[in-house]
Amino acid sequence: ATMEQLVDEAIGETLDSNHSADLREVGSDHLGVAEDPRLLDRVGWAVITAEDDPDAAAALQQLEPLLTLRQEAAGELFRKFVYKAGETKNRFLARYGKGSGPVSPDKVPYYLLIVGSPEHIPFGFQYALDVQYAVGRIHFATPQEYANYAVSVVAAETGSIRLPRTAAFVGVARDQATRQSASYLVAPLAKWMADHAPDWTTQHIDGDAATKSRLNNLLGGTESPAFLFMATHGITFPAEHPDQRRRQGALICADWPGPEQWADKPLLPEFYFGGEDVGVDAHVVGQISFTFACYGAGTP
Repeated sequence: ATMEQLVDEAIGETLDSNHSADLREVGSDHLGVAEDPRLLDRVGWAVITAEDDPDAAAALQQLEPLLTLRQEAAGELFRKFVYKAGETKNRFLARYGKGSGPVSPDKVPYYLLIVGSPEHIPFGFQYALDVQYAVGRIHFATPQEYANYAVSVVAAETGSIRLPRTAAFVGVARDQATRQSASYLVAPLAKWMADHAPDWTTQHIDGDAATKSRLNNLLGGTESPAFLFMATHGITFPAEHPDQRRRQGALICADWPGPEQWADKPLLPEFYFGGEDVGVDAHVVGQISFTFACYGAGTP
């Protein structure tokens, strides 16, 4: 449920009955998707674009290598769907012959990729679908960025690019919150990986070693692992701040002295790693990066 829905329930307002039923079903004892979710020809895959999005056609054209790969895997359960402005989840599903309730891949596939901005396809619609379906979203500023994404995913999945089996776990520890995440999240994950994946090389980078320069090496540099997990703070800016778009969620590194030494002082660029710090020659194709930080997955 979204925050707005939780507030509505807390003050006694009624949610849509179908959506409430869907939420209750998620918490009940059931087997989830009936088929193996690893088999696209059993669970399906679909892309969703907005009817009123003028950039949708260009985006789909640039995504064609990825769509072709998904269609080859999903077969008859591959779909292209169109969202109409103002539609609820239930109206959208009904238009494609599906009611509320468990997934029916022959009507609406389990995996759904939304392509476009939240202005054209709202987050609320996405979150409602995500109760039963595996929903993701991509939204880029230019057609070339969609093309880059498609080429990268296809290269990684078809094996034309393979990174060494290395996993890096990075835990910044500069205040109480990050010290706890470094000790009780990052360290146990690194240990579990080392114990359960002996054919992988596991790196555990914490404390003073979790610097911006080290992160630069891990994100497309000389030490790039196949899997990178990092827990730290993500920078937050007000909605109208000129730096929000390019620096929101930038990752605080161990270069930051911490609140005890840096109280009430502005953060310096050398303390954090943002998108602008990823070099044009960075090799990130095939890497899976999980940033456990505020706005680590974007800004709603």
